Amino acid sequence: MFYLRFNEIELSFKSRISGIENAIKSLSLYPFGTGLKSFTLFLDTYVGRALMPWEYQPVHNIYLLMLSELGVLSVILILYSSVLFIYETYKKNTKAFMASTLFIIAFIGFFDHYWLSLNQGFAVFTLFFSLSSLLLREGR
Repeated sequence: MFYLRFNEIELSFKSRISGIENAIKSLSLYPFGTGLKSFTLFLDTYVGRALMPWEYQPVHNIYLLMLSELGVLSVILILYSSVLFIYETYKKNTKAFMASTLFIIAFIGFFDHYWLSLNQGFAVFTLFFSLSSLLLREGR
């Protein structure tokens, strides 16, 4: 049982490393991005072989996923505005819960893609940014 569990962890780790490599290849081929939600459409190009249907997955890192899909200039603008937004939220002491939640979303983004690639994750992501901006605007 230990071997099977360890083997699953190893395969998961290799899959994530492969996704990172594919995102870097994507960025080198398309520095201005492949287009929104199109990382998996170009995946055959990066891998160099035909993939099985279950192998089409975005990279498990929202920052690399945004870099691959939107390009370097767009991501710099998005990250700058996001960091500025989180800083302003925290500086005005706008509900420390919201600021910490946004930090948690940003941290989890290093390890998974569901904030951007799944509808439910994107809905939660949008909800927290909306609530934070409302509280920031009202000065609470």
